[in-house]
Amino acid sequence: ANLRQGENTLRFYNPDAPAPDLDKVEVYADHSFKLEEKGVYISDLDWVSASSGWSGHAVQKDHSIYSAASQLDLGGIIYEKGLGTHAPSEIVYALNGDYARFRSLVGVAYNRWDASGNVNFQVYGDDALLAESGVMTGKPYTPARYLDVDVTGVQTLKLVVDPNGANSDDWANFCNTRLIQGLAD
Repeated sequence: ANLRQGENTLRFYNPDAPAPDLDKVEVYADHSFKLEEKGVYISDLDWVSASSGWSGHAVQKDHSIYSAASQLDLGGIIYEKGLGTHAPSEIVYALNGDYARFRSLVGVAYNRWDASGNVNFQVYGDDALLAESGVMTGKPYTPARYLDVDVTGVQTLKLVVDPNGANSDDWANFCNTRLIQGLAD
């Protein structure tokens, strides 16, 4: 059977069915089918460079900025994959034009919900601003935002967390962050 992105009906035809009313079967879903995509979690790739604004704390893969033992969280939900950092931060990846989309949930680490964190997530492709989250805060807590960015042809991806003024408690998480190459075969 062939499916196309966005369809919600799958039709089967059996010319050898024992009765005419049994030769076709249709299966409906209450939502459109979403085809599996080829991609990679960004935390599984090596970065070109990474910097964190919290002295003595490096950008973390699959953990929050505090340590390799701390969990990535947004809004009380724990994520296994992503990047944990502290503003001001800059993380650079060489994409070499190999990807079509950048997708990530972003926000202030939820374990800092009562703190003064105040950040803006920015995604640059070849030094051009492609997307930003807008200001996100720890108190009051701004819910996670989803960034879905076209990176077709981009050679260098730069993820920036701007401190938006004061640099205090700016724990910033990129969660379930993926680079998409296209649809799976």
